[in-house]
Amino acid sequence: MKVSQIEHSLQFYANGKFLITGEYVVLDGVRGLAVPLNLGQRIQITPRTDQAIIWKSFNADGGIWFHWQTTVNSWSESSSDSVTQKLIDILKHAQELAGSFILDKGCEITMHLDFDRQFGMGSSSTLISLIAQWFQVDPYTLQFQSFGGSGYDIACATSNGPIVYRYHPEQPSYKSIDFDPDFNDDLFFVYLNQKQDSRQSIARFDKDLLSENVRIRLNQIPDLLVSCKDLIEFENILHEHEQLISRLIGLEPVQKVLFNDYTGVVKSLGGWGGDFVLATGDEAKQEYFKKKGYDVIYKWKDIVL
Repeated sequence: MKVSQIEHSLQFYANGKFLITGEYVVLDGVRGLAVPLNLGQRIQITPRTDQAIIWKSFNADGGIWFHWQTTVNSWSESSSDSVTQKLIDILKHAQELAGSFILDKGCEITMHLDFDRQFGMGSSSTLISLIAQWFQVDPYTLQFQSFGGSGYDIACATSNGPIVYRYHPEQPSYKSIDFDPDFNDDLFFVYLNQKQDSRQSIARFDKDLLSENVRIRLNQIPDLLVSCKDLIEFENILHEHEQLISRLIGLEPVQKVLFNDYTGVVKSLGGWGGDFVLATGDEAKQEYFKKKGYDVIYKWKDIVL
C-alpha cells in the first residue's frame, strides 16, 4: 500500500494482478498462486470549499472514461447510469463499514489507471482497495459485499510481491512468497482482447467434479511452481494444471483452441477465454503471437512486482 498527503490531498495506490494458478477452484478454498503487478491504479482526494463532489476516472491513455458530479447531500441518490449506480453502492457499503461520515464535505476525486481498463488486470479490485484505504475499512468485506469473488485480487492490491492465497468468506489469508523464476526471460503475458465477466466465468465451475485427489494436487501446484528451477518442468506443471481445470469447467484449454501449433506452453489466467494468458518461450517466440494479431505482450520481468 502506498499512501501520501500533498497539500491536504489524500493519495492511495493499489496494484493490478494476475492469478497464475487456482482459477475457479480458489473459490472453493484451493490455494492460488497470484502475482501483483507494477501497473495499478491511484486515487487522489482533494478537499473543496463548496459542497460539490466531483469524480473523474482516467484511463491509461489519459482520457476520462468516467465522470460524475453530485453534492454532499445527494451523492447516495440512485442513478440511471449503471456504472454510477455501482460506484454509489460501493460507497454506501464503505460508509456503513466506516461507521462515520466520510463524504460529508465537498471534494474532488481523481483516479488514474496505469493499464487499459479492458485488460482484466484489476480495474475493479484496485477501485475496491483504494476506497477501502480511503475509508479505512476492511477491503475483503467491501469486495464481498460489492462484487463477490475470492478476494485474491484484493490481497494483490497491497502486496509487495507474489502470494499464495486461500479464500475463506470470513477470514481470507495469504502468504508472501519469493517467486522469481530463474527462467523468467522465457515467460511472458499475451492479451487475447476478449474481456471476461468474472461472475459469468465463475458459473462454469462444477464443484461436484472437484474430488479430494484433485483438490490435493491443485493445492500442491503453487509450491511446485515456486520451487521449480527448470523451464521444462515448469511447463509440465502448467500443462497439468490446465488439464485439471479443463475437466472441472468443461472447456478446452486455450492452447488447444487458439494456439495448437505453438511449441511452448500457453496457460489461461483467471476466467478462461479472455484477458491475458501466460506463455513460455524466448523472445523470438513472441513473434508467433504478433503474427496472429496479438500485439499486447508483457515480459514477466517487466510487469510482475
